Amino acid sequence: MRPASSILSIPTTALVGLALCGCSQDKALVVHNSDPAVTITLPPDGSEFDEGDMIEFAALVDDNEDGPEALTVYWTSDVDGELDSTTADSTGALSFATNTLTPANHVITLTGVDSDAVSANDFISLVIHDLIDDPEITIDS
Repeated sequence: MRPASSILSIPTTALVGLALCGCSQDKALVVHNSDPAVTITLPPDGSEFDEGDMIEFAALVDDNEDGPEALTVYWTSDVDGELDSTTADSTGALSFATNTLTPANHVITLTGVDSDAVSANDFISLVIHDLIDDPEITIDS
């Protein structure tokens, strides 16, 4: 019987050659398209505003395959639907402002989609407080 050390003494070059023989020529290199990077920077998560307040939304986006300005970017609210569709500048910064959010608890989502339809999103929650409406007076006569 051979000692165990002589059984495992196959030269490394022989192992590499065996591994290469098993490779097929019809295999192609596949490059993975990574998700865009999407981050809401304003307002902070959990912010509270009064009905009618002007709210500034800001974010940063980036993508390894496309420049930031090539991404399709849109903001949505789970209460009010689509809020804005903007384009980032060359640094990836984008912003918009609104004062028309419905009084409610909102989840605001920013979605970025690259040219291969790979998407990513970030979200925050915020509260819009309902203000007491001014009284209405009707003169009948």
